[in-house]
Amino acid sequence: MLQVSTCAITSKTDKPEEILSWLDKVGAEAVELEYRIREETFSKLKRELLRAGIKVLSLHNFCPLPEAAPEPSGDAFLFTSDDPDERLLAVRTTINTLEQAADLEARAVVLHLGYVPLREEVEAFTAKWREKKDGPEVEEAREKLKARRWQEASVYLDRVFWCLDRILQAAMRLEVQVGIENRYYYHEIPLPEEVEVILNKFAGAPIGYWHDVGHAHHLEVLGLARQEEILKRYQNVIIGVHLHDAVGEQDHLPPGSGEIDLVRVLSFIPAQALKVVEVAKGNDITRFREGLDYLRRLLASRTVG
Repeated sequence: MLQVSTCAITSKTDKPEEILSWLDKVGAEAVELEYRIREETFSKLKRELLRAGIKVLSLHNFCPLPEAAPEPSGDAFLFTSDDPDERLLAVRTTINTLEQAADLEARAVVLHLGYVPLREEVEAFTAKWREKKDGPEVEEAREKLKARRWQEASVYLDRVFWCLDRILQAAMRLEVQVGIENRYYYHEIPLPEEVEVILNKFAGAPIGYWHDVGHAHHLEVLGLARQEEILKRYQNVIIGVHLHDAVGEQDHLPPGSGEIDLVRVLSFIPAQALKVVEVAKGNDITRFREGLDYLRRLLASRTVG
C-alpha cells in the first residue's frame, strides 16, 4: 500500500477539512502525518481521518508541531544542539510524537538527527561544483569537504547517541519503530557510513533506516555518494522510503517526472517497508495522481514479476 505524505497540502493550509478534501481528491488510502501539522489541527485531523477510514502508518517528527517550535521543521529542535536544554526538548517532543504514533497504531516515526555545523563549507563546495561541474579543482574541494566532515562529526554523533538512547527506550515501550532518514545536505546526519554506526550502536532496538530517494540523488549529483550503493548496503534494514522524483538538485517532484530510476530503486526496497509518496507543494492534483498511478504500476509489475 502506498502512503501519501501530507506535506504537499499542509504547506498550503492547516485546516483539517481542506487537508482531508485533498487526500480524498488524490485517492489516498493511507497517510504520513508530518511536522507542519500543529497541535490544534492534529487533534481534529485524527478524528476526521478515522471517520474517513484513512490509515495513518507513519509520522514524521515532530508531529504534532508544538507551539514552542520556532517554525515548522523536522529540525525544529536539534539533537545536535550546543544547548543541552534544546537536546532534552528534542527528546521529549520526539517521545510525544511516538506516543501519538502508538495511539494512531502507526508503525513508525521518521527522524531528522541534526547536523555537523559545516553548512558554509557545504555551500561553498556546492557553489564551486555549480560553476565548474567537474575537474581537479572540484575533486580536491570534494575530498577536503569529506575529510573535514568526518573530522568534525564525533562530538555531534555522541549527542545523537545520547538522544536516541532515551528515545528508543520509549519506542520499545510503545512498540513503534524509529526510522533514521538520510538527508539532503552533506553536513547533515547521517551520512551513508554513519547509518551503520548508529544501527550497530543500538542493535536490538526498534530502529531502522529510512531512505529518501531525492536526498540520495542530490548527494549523487554532487559526487558525494551513490544512491545504488546506499540501497545495496542497507536494503535489509530499510523500514521505510520517501518516494518522489528529481531533476538535478530539485527534488520532491511527482514520481515519473524526473531522472531517478525508480524501477531500480524499488528493486532494493523490502516488500514490508513503508512506501510514502512525498511530493512538495506547487504540484497540482492531476500530476500528483499521475505520480501515484505510475508508482502503483511499478509496484504491481514487481509483484507479478
